[in-house]
Amino acid sequence: MNDSGFMTEVNPADYFDLLTAVRDSGVMNMMAMPQYLQTEYGMNKQDARRTFILWVENLQKEAV
Repeated sequence: MNDSGFMTEVNPADYFDLLTAVRDSGVMNMMAMPQYLQTEYGMNKQDARRTFILWVENLQKEAV
């Protein structure tokens, strides 16, 4: 595990635009996004969940 809490060299911010685009499109339930990140981008389960959580936290900060 590196200092950011990720098992691999994932930069979660690299996926924020993707997550936002999928959310805005309405094509999938966002709770399925960690599994999508695993399947489509080869992330392990922990990194996919952490990326999703950081994206949600980032949205909350922007809403303030």
